[in-house]
Amino acid sequence: MPYEIDPNNRKCVRKSDTKKRVGCTKGPVKKYLSALHANVNENLNDEWYKDIIDNSITLTIDELEVGDIVIPTCVKQQEYVVKNISVDMLNNLEVILKINEDGAAGGVIISNRTELGKNCKFEVISRKNLNEETDDLGWVYEITDEFDIVGNVYKCNHIGNPYFDLQIIIDGIELDNEGEPIIYYTSKSDVNAGNREAIEYYDKPNHITGREVDRLIDDGYWEKIPLDKSLFADKLNENEKEKPLLTEGRYDSITRKVVKDIMKVVTSTNTSEDLIQATLPWDINYEEQYEQEGMAFDVELNVAHQTEKEGFVVQSAIADGDKNTIMMTIVIDPEKEPKLYEKLFYKIQEDVRHEIEHFTQMGDSRIEDRPIYKGNTANLKTVYGHHKNVIEIPALVHGFYRRAKLEKLPIDDVMREDLDTEIERGTLTKKQAEKLLKLWLDYAKKNLPSAVYSKE
Repeated sequence: MPYEIDPNNRKCVRKSDTKKRVGCTKGPVKKYLSALHANVNENLNDEWYKDIIDNSITLTIDELEVGDIVIPTCVKQQEYVVKNISVDMLNNLEVILKINEDGAAGGVIISNRTELGKNCKFEVISRKNLNEETDDLGWVYEITDEFDIVGNVYKCNHIGNPYFDLQIIIDGIELDNEGEPIIYYTSKSDVNAGNREAIEYYDKPNHITGREVDRLIDDGYWEKIPLDKSLFADKLNENEKEKPLLTEGRYDSITRKVVKDIMKVVTSTNTSEDLIQATLPWDINYEEQYEQEGMAFDVELNVAHQTEKEGFVVQSAIADGDKNTIMMTIVIDPEKEPKLYEKLFYKIQEDVRHEIEHFTQMGDSRIEDRPIYKGNTANLKTVYGHHKNVIEIPALVHGFYRRAKLEKLPIDDVMREDLDTEIERGTLTKKQAEKLLKLWLDYAKKNLPSAVYSKE
């Protein structure tokens, strides 16, 4: 039989092979065990099984199985079906729940990496053990990775107060001292019951830290909606000066996703003395590639925690013979972790955005006005030759711009910092650095109208 009574707790049942606990019951444990065995034979309609359910079998997130129909304590009190369970590299569980109602659109993702997920309880209504793939997740709303797209609007389909709808528009993003995002947004409510308190509370600008994003999501089920159909439609009529805010940073979201995964590997392996090798995003969430607007790629990552006089070094390039892979190597001194994580975070942002720009120069994802990518330029003899190459200027400048926005620095300050480092290494002369700075600034001023410059 696949299930057995747990000898460590005679009111609980576990799997016979893995010894993983399935759940516990307040009622007769033998009836619970029989119910699970009957489930294997798909005999779930017996009255005695329903009697067991009436005794309120309550599970934690790590005891759930795909197919369970449950009522969670941590979100809206209604029935959900467990559609998918995944585990990341840090052994965090992520459970996808779908509203268990014919024709109902909506669902929620709960993870035990959050306090809400850790403390959530799930009352079992039935256990079906569905054997189906969950590829189409269009019905579930999780917007964490899209919060850095300025101008996106989201509608909350459910919130604790039923008398008003809530919508938010993302105004901007910056980082705190630990590299965590601070997301600025404005909320509006369409009050239909004269709820003055709701108007005063929600109709104003606000912000939320990266650690609180899960709280915002857990307030309800969020759906991205077009700006012109939202409560913020008046922004379509704002002056031309403000319009670039909604369109600039086209690849910020995908860059952030990649960097988030890379930093997860770095920080989760900081006690290892071995060379860490990972293929992303597969080793994080079992997806084969990062995708956006026809662009698709993966990352082959090497991480070494070893002595490094500069603290850390990051090297990246498009793989030879494979134009859909970013190769990245990170060497970081373990004696200087985690103090260097913020600087490393900014550098990885710069380098990932740099390589993404190369993808816009090639294949199906090429943007018409971009130069044509003709292969890896790492074999050019000098740093000066590399940095003034026609395909490298756009990549370098877009990488600098991504980093400048996050660090809230003028873009030319970031450029000068990079050039000064090369001068100190002896790979550039001051005269060469001046010529490169002029080339980069000329490109930036023509192509990045919202870039900020110093007064020098």
